[in-house]
Amino acid sequence: RWKNMSDEEIMNSLKTAEKIIFNLKFPISKEAIEKTFLREIGEGDEGKVLWPLRIALTGLAASPGPFDIIEILGRDESISRLKRALESVWML
Repeated sequence: RWKNMSDEEIMNSLKTAEKIIFNLKFPISKEAIEKTFLREIGEGDEGKVLWPLRIALTGLAASPGPFDIIEILGRDESISRLKRALESVWML
């Protein structure tokens, strides 16, 4: 969890990340992924989207950054992992 986020906030963050990834044009560089994410999530606490995203993609708190991971996994696998994470949060 990022700073006491509720399950609903985590689900909303993961859905936001899923939408952003779905709209990316692959293949794409991690720099372009980062630029798109930061533009889409806007000002504020980036960790609210990026921390749940990192955990959803890797299952680890310490891992490469989410933009590196998305670049390597690609759209389909990244979205698949986000869907599994959403199902896990839903079941809590």
